Amino acid sequence: MKPTIRVSAFYWKIAVIFMVAILILAVIFLWVSIRSSIGYFQEAHQRLNSEVAEHIALETEPFVNGSINSSALEDLFHDVMVLHPSLEIYLLDNTGQILAYSAPDSLIQLQSVEIDPIETFIEKQGEVFVKGSDPRHPDQKKIFSAAPVIRSGIHHGYVYAVLRGDQYTSTNDALFESYGFRLATKVIVIAIIASLVIGLLAFRIITGNLEHVIRQIRAYRLLPDKSGYRMEASGELKPLAITFNRMAQEIEENINAIKKMEKSRRELIANVSHDLRTPLSTIRGYAETLLVMDKSLSGKDRKKYTRVILNNAKRLKKQADELFELSRLESGEIQIQCEPFSISELVQDNIQKYKDKAHEKGINLKSEIPDEIPLAFADIGLIDRVLQNLIDNALKFTAGKGVVTIELCHRIRPGNICVMVRDTGIGIPDTLIDSVFNRYIKSNRNFTEESGSGLGLAIVKNILELHNTEIFVESIVDEGTTFYFDLPVYNS
Repeated sequence: MKPTIRVSAFYWKIAVIFMVAILILAVIFLWVSIRSSIGYFQEAHQRLNSEVAEHIALETEPFVNGSINSSALEDLFHDVMVLHPSLEIYLLDNTGQILAYSAPDSLIQLQSVEIDPIETFIEKQGEVFVKGSDPRHPDQKKIFSAAPVIRSGIHHGYVYAVLRGDQYTSTNDALFESYGFRLATKVIVIAIIASLVIGLLAFRIITGNLEHVIRQIRAYRLLPDKSGYRMEASGELKPLAITFNRMAQEIEENINAIKKMEKSRRELIANVSHDLRTPLSTIRGYAETLLVMDKSLSGKDRKKYTRVILNNAKRLKKQADELFELSRLESGEIQIQCEPFSISELVQDNIQKYKDKAHEKGINLKSEIPDEIPLAFADIGLIDRVLQNLIDNALKFTAGKGVVTIELCHRIRPGNICVMVRDTGIGIPDTLIDSVFNRYIKSNRNFTEESGSGLGLAIVKNILELHNTEIFVESIVDEGTTFYFDLPVYNS
């Protein structure tokens, strides 16, 4: 037995997934918030100090006759340490080599800094947030202020001011300890808890409705008669109930169709078995007669028995061929190959083909074809099979001195050729008109010794359906029957 769905387990699965998702989103939000806050602080701090290096470069003479002015730099470094302890001042040459600095010697780990960020800062006049090298920490980038040292039109180097590392760290710590950050963290935690509570309650309501739906589905599965069953649901699960009801209706229709098909299949097997058994019994009987009475039979009787065996063998082959052909048509194995052809010539060919058979039965087989019938556009081989089956059917159910007529006209729809096969035979009762094209529907009234397979008209119907057209029938008992269909005109 398959395990049943436990709604409570389903609820907790959704709840756990939802809680994990909320926590992940909270961590991401906190990380983004922290990074954004730090970035904002750094950018604001850099803009506030963007002109520091420029003031130093203008107010100080770091170079005298192209050489470093040590005394001026010592005074500068002392003043900066007193007035602005969060800055470290570096004097650079044009390539970024460090010439002098205000930091302790033991802390400096770089001999040069990257020049590209400095040039970008100077070019954008400090309006673009950019980080540069930290001589104390080679693996870190820090905010800075920079300005060129130009005297008498000669570019001597750069003044490079960096936020001191320990001061930078303490600033970040202050950010985390600030009231605003602590308040934002509390708001986020409260929002997470509220989201979890609201989400879990919503999931409980949804899964409660789902449990109601599952109970109805189980009840449907246990019903012996599922016809007319309809699920009831409201709210967000109402579309599910509507879809289920449609599905149940389609299942019911499919089951009925399968039952009908199974009934037809059993009837077909029974009828085909009967028709196959009849010629087989005849063949066996005459063959046994030939063996038992081999010496006493005259040549005339021997030839007669052999002809009976041969005719019944032909009937068997025809029935087997028609079964195979119908099976291929219904399975979609046969694909039509449309081409332009003369339907008039095809009708005349079939008239000649069945002329001797009609003459033997005393039937007048003729055609009525008006002038200038256009070319048809269809599969010529399959349409030839349609004409053969209809003519064969008409000859079979028409007595001697009767008439079978094949007529072409433009009667059904413009742009189509109407093909009619009309006979003066026994006709079809009204009770059989609707089912005459079903598999294995046969009339028990036959003027000949022939016994058709009952599949000819079913084959005709399937072939014409492949051509997207229909076969129609009009009949009056004891007066005759007309079968007709239309084919599209070839348009070049």
